Amino acid sequence: MKIDYNHKTVKIHVSDDGTQGRIVQTLIDGAWNPVELHCPRTLPLHFSLSGEVEPTLAPLSVDYSVIGETSYRYDWVVGVGPADWDYLSEMRRKRRAVVVQLLVDSGVGGFTFTDSSPVLAGLTPSLKTSSWFDDHADAIRESVRSVAELAKPYLPIVPGVVQGAANFIGSKGDADVKNWYMYRFFSGDQHCCAIEWNINKNVLIEYGPLLRGSIVLTFHGRAKVSGAGIRLLLRARLGFDQKNEINDLPPWEELEQGAPVQLFVRPQLVS
Repeated sequence: MKIDYNHKTVKIHVSDDGTQGRIVQTLIDGAWNPVELHCPRTLPLHFSLSGEVEPTLAPLSVDYSVIGETSYRYDWVVGVGPADWDYLSEMRRKRRAVVVQLLVDSGVGGFTFTDSSPVLAGLTPSLKTSSWFDDHADAIRESVRSVAELAKPYLPIVPGVVQGAANFIGSKGDADVKNWYMYRFFSGDQHCCAIEWNINKNVLIEYGPLLRGSIVLTFHGRAKVSGAGIRLLLRARLGFDQKNEINDLPPWEELEQGAPVQLFVRPQLVS
């Protein structure tokens, strides 16, 4: 296996009304760039992407049971802050306070993909809720079989999954308010598929401003040109503008200048 990791930190200037923002500094190779502007309301945004860059190709199965030895997990981390102003209280857009996009660009290389099992992870017990293990403590003490039966409606039972599920953040929050939800669309600027995590402000308050997410990808097809592959591009942006659901900071044009957070995946035939 060949795991690659890419990361970046930017400092964003946020306007007083939260409708405009621009990158004022970028951290590359451990040093901030020399552009230093006096901005009293700046907010660091940290984001990273990691995963297998030489995955094995898989045939398209007759059903949707694609997760197996030729399926691969890709992880992202997004951190907000710290800052010397109360940015959380000014995040008035609650439903899409943080937007994390993973763009999957197959290009013309001859490859395609299947996506499955997106998650948002957070250590539990959290500030307000108990963990899945807390809620089923009696059954856990009774037998592992009981745990498996209880978990069937929520997750597939495979070795290690039950323990890992203790740290998954459920999409449903209090009063049927979504903690987070997924959205797929076609990226107009990159002309490729995009997978989007939309995260409620309550998650930052309850679990902290360091977010972790994962998705499982399985790759299909064959190379039509030498060196063909798939590009995975991560976009992490913040929502302050309550009146505009698609006004995210910083703009993607600025976010990807110089050093976009991306992985180049080159699927391999089984040797």
